[in-house]
Formats: sequence, structure tokens, C-alpha cells
Amino acid sequence: MKPTMKPTMKPTLKPTLKPALKPTLKPTFTLGLVAAALTTGAGAAPPSNDTCANPTTVGLGVHSGFSTVEATAEFPRDFSKCGEIFLGPDIWFRLEPSVSGLTTISTCGSNFPTNIAIYRYECEGSGPCRDCLSPIACAGFSAKSCDGAGGASLSMDLSNDWSGSDGFQFGALYVRVSGVAATDVGNITIAITDGETSSCDTSGEACNVPHKTPGCASPTCCNAVCLIDPTCCEAAWDIGCAEIATANCAPYIYFCNPDGGGPTNDCATHATAIDESGAYPFSLITARPDGPATCGMRGQSLWWRFTATQSGIASISTCRLTNFNARATVYDLGTNPDNFDFNNLSTASVACDFDDFCGNLGDQISFNAVAGRTYLARVDNEIGTPAGQGRIAVTLPWAYACSTGTVENDCAAAINGSSATLVGTEIIDSITLPFDMSGATIDGPFIMPGDGTATAQDIWYWHRARRNGTMQVSTCGTANAPVWLEIYGLGKALDASDFAELPNRTLASSLGTPAGCESTSVPVKGAEYYLVRIASFARESFPVGAVTITVPECEDLVAMRDDGEGCGADTNGGCTTSTGFTEIALGETISGSLAFQVDGVPADRDWYLLSLDVGMQIEIECTSEVPTYVFLRDQLLCQQASYAISNDMSCTTTSFCLPAGEHAIVVRAVEPVVGSGCDAPNYSLRVIGTSTLCASVGDDVAELPPNQISSTNPPGLVPGIGVSCGAEGISFATEYAKPFPELALKAAGALEVIDFGWQHNRGTTNNAVIELYDDVDGGAPVRAGVDLVLVESRTIQLWTTLDLPTVHRWKLASPRNIADFIGHPVVVLKTSASDQGFASFAGTNAPETTPTYIRSTFCDITDFIPIGSPFEDHNWTVTVWGTFGESCPADINGDGEVSAADLSLLLASWGLSGAAGDLDGDQVVGASDLSLLLGAWGVCE
Repeated sequence: MKPTMKPTMKPTLKPTLKPALKPTLKPTFTLGLVAAALTTGAGAAPPSNDTCANPTTVGLGVHSGFSTVEATAEFPRDFSKCGEIFLGPDIWFRLEPSVSGLTTISTCGSNFPTNIAIYRYECEGSGPCRDCLSPIACAGFSAKSCDGAGGASLSMDLSNDWSGSDGFQFGALYVRVSGVAATDVGNITIAITDGETSSCDTSGEACNVPHKTPGCASPTCCNAVCLIDPTCCEAAWDIGCAEIATANCAPYIYFCNPDGGGPTNDCATHATAIDESGAYPFSLITARPDGPATCGMRGQSLWWRFTATQSGIASISTCRLTNFNARATVYDLGTNPDNFDFNNLSTASVACDFDDFCGNLGDQISFNAVAGRTYLARVDNEIGTPAGQGRIAVTLPWAYACSTGTVENDCAAAINGSSATLVGTEIIDSITLPFDMSGATIDGPFIMPGDGTATAQDIWYWHRARRNGTMQVSTCGTANAPVWLEIYGLGKALDASDFAELPNRTLASSLGTPAGCESTSVPVKGAEYYLVRIASFARESFPVGAVTITVPECEDLVAMRDDGEGCGADTNGGCTTSTGFTEIALGETISGSLAFQVDGVPADRDWYLLSLDVGMQIEIECTSEVPTYVFLRDQLLCQQASYAISNDMSCTTTSFCLPAGEHAIVVRAVEPVVGSGCDAPNYSLRVIGTSTLCASVGDDVAELPPNQISSTNPPGLVPGIGVSCGAEGISFATEYAKPFPELALKAAGALEVIDFGWQHNRGTTNNAVIELYDDVDGGAPVRAGVDLVLVESRTIQLWTTLDLPTVHRWKLASPRNIADFIGHPVVVLKTSASDQGFASFAGTNAPETTPTYIRSTFCDITDFIPIGSPFEDHNWTVTVWGTFGESCPADINGDGEVSAADLSLLLASWGLSGAAGDLDGDQVVGASDLSLLLGAWGVCE
């Protein structure tokens, strides 16, 4: 799902924000902020050829005396052409080729590990260097290429006509030399040599296949390989030489003889066609090397080919399916595979895995397949390790579809547009049910590994948990043949997208014991949906048996007392009065009814007061004859937003943490109730608590500091003012920042308390962090570790808020002196990803003195950027309180004297809201503030 930026409560604006915020703002800041990060804190001046815009011109010969010790790192576009990222500080050279043919560029005389990247500057003199660079070759550090020294070496065939506006026949080339790691720096020697004369003999054999005779059919490629490994020209041209040729010679030349005696899918051009997900057996023992050295050095190869019938995630896996260290790679052949040029195979790789995810037992890779495109899957043994046998599991992009057989619970769901209805066997309470899979079809995703073709027929059960607990599923002692068991989690709401993502929603599985004894369990949450799937182990097998499904069951909530209302009365509700509460104790069960009272409107809301001496992990249990909301508020009711919501019919358990204090529990029907008086629907309610240290928002601050600086004017909250980085129905982890540069003007004083607004609309409670940073360079915030230095942080809980915004108060552990800030304070709110709804800041649509910044790696916003159109009026409300200038408010700069310096600061903030010059506290700097400043002129007493 494509990440997008979305407002928290304005559904009509969602499509607008996707093109407006992300594409417009991100490119503007990426380049500038990276440069700031790399130059901050530099020591001596960088070398003259530190940037691509000012390279040192070199020609044939050896050039020394260069250093990267004080250099910075410049990242031109596509700098990772080699498949590796060059992180170290770099310097630049300009090469003006004077000969046609092979040219070798080497840094072998350098004293530290280096990388080389070659670029063609296609629009000489037309703008910033990075805009016109095209990468054409590169080489990483190799001890072999320089006899163990610290350099890299590559050879290029300059016989192509790369003429350009620079006046040289072959155009100017730009050479970037950098360290391998960010800490690799030292002295550099660069050598440019004319390689017209091959250093090894040639033969008629292709360069990328092993053979006995040293040399190969291409003198240019031969010479390049022999420069890296001279033994290739002294002994046999073995698999190592062929792999070096594949990685270093341009262009790559595909060569494979399908009649060479190997398996039928030994050559990429003769890959085995597959059309469904499955686990396919293979043996590499008699296979031959074939294909480029994509993702590293490879050995013998076998190939499979499939065309995606729809877009989505596909995966290739040999993970624990082989008896050797199998490696996998995927290549994209495009939409016209019959015309694919296999000489371009080296540039067609879309996925590979060399992270040893499965140790020495295979690979597992996933990639985004596009409908209509054909892909090659390749399996190799790693060079120097034995070839073996096993299975390759191929999972194609999957879409839910069901063709009902003769079994009643053959299908999991009925899909109609974006809606989904569960049609399997519903499980309400713990039960044992017989099953017979004769006549069943398959509609579930491929279970890896399958039976060599695909997972066979399956049947389905579903359960909506009525309370937290453990769900257990077992066929032990009953099934007459092996089966698979899987449990999927669907969340609190159902739609078609849940089933499109079913392969990624597996919570637990038990796969294929011979006796058919499968058992698995998962923790479940109240009000969430769960699917149980039983699948046969093979297509010719139709197991018969029984499945036992054990679910958390609701206790009968026997009321200890009722709500005190008369039959259908509404006597204990209301949010503007301190009376009408019924106190409820932990563990006590109370019953009540939800009555119609005002012109058919469900006006009855029953209020209960829960008092906690210490923080508690709270569980709310409720049974009701109709769908019912149960939510908490603090005792100020209308002045505070909701803490948490529990909504379900029949039985619900919701768990969250409450700090010490008094909390109101409110019960009301979700929809208008049918019935009144004694016919009104009934409910029962119980609260259980366990003492714990709760992360909370809000502090009991007995006395606020005298001074405040607000980020917006007015500082109040408007429902719906907030922006989330999210997809449909959820928000991703997002950071919001509010800088206070005006505090940098104060030489004295301290920060003590921070008020901030947030809202979490719908979904379950999740954690967040509120942080105070020092922006050390005094500019716009970039990110932590670049210009933001953490001063203090606190973990908080983002309670769901029934669409109401909230301001909470954070009392710092100790006052933070303004003089200790190198730059100025920045307040940051970090929200975690939500399961439903939007976790965001809360704010106003009033003008602000500084913008609200946003950052989210999930939405490809790596550095803080200001929130822009059409949400530039979405401003986060933040107020900092402190003692700055307490005894002398007109001393704006804190130097102990009201003088011309303070007057200048006041006039500079004239008309602004929340600025330091607001001496009378009316939220705007004006004539009254000027009068107060002039009246206090002189030394502060």
C-alpha cells in the first residue's frame, strides 16, 4: 500500500494531500539538509577537489598528493550503481580521455580502502554538478586487485563515441574516489594507464564461462580480468575468472549451451515455466554456471519463469528447504519476454538476498511484482560451497477468490466490492466439530512449503473474540491424514483489503505432522476477528477428523447492584454537573439500562466514578443487549477528551493503563436503542485493575511558571486540525516538530513545563514519546543526530479520543536553563503506528510564528519538512512555560537591563502572536507592550 499523508478528520481532503505534501516538499529539503549534516562541525578546510563542481583534471600517468582527511561526502544521483553505497568522504577528478580503447583507472597506491565511481557529465556547464551526472562504471575495494593494498581498480573500453560539448572526442569523465566506510579516510594516489595491449592471450571462448585456456574472446574484457586476478592469464580461465568478467566487463555477454548435459532448466533461456504458487524440487549437482554475478559471486545455476497475473508481493524461498547454502535472485524480463535480450540480464535484477537470513540453509526474498510482467527466478550454490538439492518455494501475487465446492465451510469470505462477509463456520464458544474435506476446494494463500505444486483444499472457521485471552486449535488424535493449521488475524473491522493481505496476516501455524496431530494457539483481543484454516497436505488427500477450537469465554457478569435508575429513567447522567455519578469499585459488577428520553434521541448516558490511588493496568468488561460504547474521561468531563473506548456487543474486554486519580466511566449505546422504560436494553459492567507504573500524559502541576511562549495564536484546539502519515484507516509512525527560536534571544531563565496538543481518533491506545531537543545550528530542524540534540524525553500513551483533541502538560524533570541551549529549543512528538484511526498532533488553524514540521520514514520523509499545501494552516499547539525574565519581563534578552537591545527585539516581533515581546500577555505584540517596555527602562532591580 502506497504511504500517503492524510488529515486526521477530513476524509474529503485525503486525495488532495497525497500529491500536494509529499512530492512538493520532500525534494526541496533532501539535498540541502544532507549537506548541512555533513559539514557541521568540520575541522580544517576541505581539499580543493572536495566537490564534483571543482574536480582536479588528470590524464595518463600517476597522480599523488591527494587526501580525504578533511573531505566531506557528496552523494550524486545513482551513486549506488555498483550495488553498494559509498559512504566515506570523497574527492573528485576529471579525466579527459586521449586514446580510444581500454583505459585503467586505479587507486592502488592509496593507504586505505577506497571505492571508485565513474560518471559522464552530459550537460557541461549547465548547472549544479549532480543534475547532469550519469553513472557508467564503478569498482569497490578489493585486496586482490591491488595485491593487498588499499585501493580499487577498473578498466573501461573508451572505443564508444561519447563526444560532448567539452571538446574532447570521448567527452569528459568524472571520477569519484571515496572510502568504503564513513570513517575511511587517508592519502590517495590515482593512476591512469593506457591498456591497449592485452596482458593475457585471447581465445575463442566467451569471457563469462569457465574453460581451460587462459584468456577469452574479448581482449578488452580479458585485460580487465587479468588486472584483477593475474592467475586467469597464467592458468585456466575458471569459474572465478568468469565471475570477474561478468562483474567487470561491459557489456555483459550472455552465453549458455542448453544441450550441455545439465538439467532442462540449466540455462536462463530455458527456464521451467510455472503458473501457480508451489514448492518445486531441484538438484544443482549436475547444473552448470550460467548468468551474471548479480548480488555477488555465484556457482551452478537453475532457472524458473513465471508471469504475474496481478500486481502484488511475490516471494522466492529456499529457506530451510535445501541441504546446502542455496542463493536466490529474481530478474524482470518485462512484458515481452520472448524478445528479451539476455545480454541485459545483469541489469534486470530486482531482488536478491545475501543477508544470511536463513543462515547457511538458503535464501528468502520478496519483491513487488507487476501484473503482465515476466520474472526469472534463479537458484545457485555459493562459490566454494558444495551444490546440493532441495525445493524452491515460489509464492505468486495472490488475490482472494472462492469457488464453493460441496462443503458448507469451503470459503472464508464473500467479497462484494470493498466489503467482506465471513461465510465459514462461526465459533462463538469453545467447541469440537467434525470435518470432512471431501469435495472442498482451495481459496486460501499458498502455505510454504506445499506439496510440490500448491497447497491443496481447505475449510474455514471464524471467531470474533469477546475478551482478551488465548485461542487454541487442535486436530490431535482425530485426523486420518496430515493437515495444515493456520490462524489469521483480521482486526476489528472487515473489508476486502483484509483478504488481499491474508498471506501477511498469519499469526500461528502448525504444518504437516504425519499423524495429522496439529495444534497451535495465539493470544486474542476482545472485539477482533480471527480466521482458522484447515488445509489438506496433498491434493490427493481428503482428511476426515475433528477440530477442537477453544476460545476465551465471557463470565456471566452477575450484578452486585444496579445503576440506581428507575425503569427507563436517566438520573445519573450529564457532563456539566459534579453530581449524578455512581461510584464503582474495582472488581464490582454493576447493571443498568440505556433508555430513550428526548424525542427519540438516545440521550441516556450512564456515568460512573472510578478512583485510583496508584497507576493501574485496567480491564473493562461489559455485556450488553445492544452494541455499546464504554469509554473513560477524567473528572473534568467536558473540559477533557476521552481516554479510551471499548465498543462491541455481547462481551468486550479492553485493557489499558490509567494513572492515579479520578476517572469517569461512561456507558452509552452505539446506535439509537429500540425500546424505552422497562423495555430498554440492559448492560452489565465490571472494572478490574492491577497496580503498575503507567506511562501517562499530563502532570499534576500545582503552580505554573509565570511566563509562557505559545506556538500559535490563539493556543486553543480545533477538532480535526492534524495531519497523519498513513494509509486507509491507519497512520504510520510519524514525528512532529515545533521550534522556538525566540527563546534563543533570552540569555537567562529556564524551561519548566510544556503543554502540547494531540489527538488519536479511533483505534486502540498506543505509546508515543514527547521530546525536548536543542537545535544546535539554530536553523530549521532536520532530525536527531544531525542538528537536534536530545535534552529530555518521556514515554506517553496516546489514548483514543472520540474525535476530540486534547492538550496535556509535561513537567520537565528539572528546569532547563536557556543558557545551556547552543541553539534554540525544539519540541517533538513521536507517534507510533496505529491499528485503526489516526494518531496526530492537535492544533489550530490560526497563524503561527514558526511552522509545524513533519517527518516519517514510512512515507519517505527522512528529514523534517514544513507541512505545506493544502494543510499549511494545520498548526500544532505547543506552549512552553518558564521563569525567563520573571523579575524583569521587559528584559527580553535576559541581560539584566531593559535597553535598546530589548526595544529592537520587541519591534522585530511587532504584530506577532506568542513572541517574547508580548509583555502584557494579550497574545499579540503591540503598543501596550511598547509602553510597558519604556516604563521599565534601565537596570532591572
